[in-house]
Amino acid sequence: TPLRDEQGRPHGGIAVLIDVTERKRAEEALKAAHARLTTIMQTAPVAICVAGDAQCRQMTGNDCAHELLGVAKDGNLSSTPGSSNPPAPYRVFREGREIPGEELPMQEAARTGGVISGVELELVRAGGDRTTVLCSAAPLYDSVGLVNGAVGTLLDLTERKRVEEERERLARQMAAAEERQRLFDGGPEVLRAFSR
Repeated sequence: TPLRDEQGRPHGGIAVLIDVTERKRAEEALKAAHARLTTIMQTAPVAICVAGDAQCRQMTGNDCAHELLGVAKDGNLSSTPGSSNPPAPYRVFREGREIPGEELPMQEAARTGGVISGVELELVRAGGDRTTVLCSAAPLYDSVGLVNGAVGTLLDLTERKRVEEERERLARQMAAAEERQRLFDGGPEVLRAFSR
């Protein structure tokens, strides 16, 4: 700002300089942290969802989450999107019972402020495809400690469940075959015992 004398001629000035070095460093650190977080989310072998509001009405996530839930890459992943948004293209079940939105792990974590760990759920997508997942969730907080969202992970257990069921089926077949072999190896004595 120029300083003027009584005749209005400039004879000096005032300048204010602010050192923004720390602010620039903080901005660069924030950009680097964001890039690291984005890389982690996109390379994680699990679905990761992040709700930006305490009601979990708006959720974003990594590519794995969009694929697992059957939601377009730019779509809202929330299963409780509110009345002004289209419904989610999937339903969530626990032990054969459809779970109301407020009982889902991310919504519960945001509502209670507690961490939810290892909840097994079944997702049923619009086309009828079923996927078993292991879900965990935790609340997110703002700078004054109020819950302002939640983060959740979904680990696809479908293939593991299929292998477990196949192993159990084979174990039952093996036990039945061993029983038949034992009866056969017992010869006439076992046959006489069965015929009485």
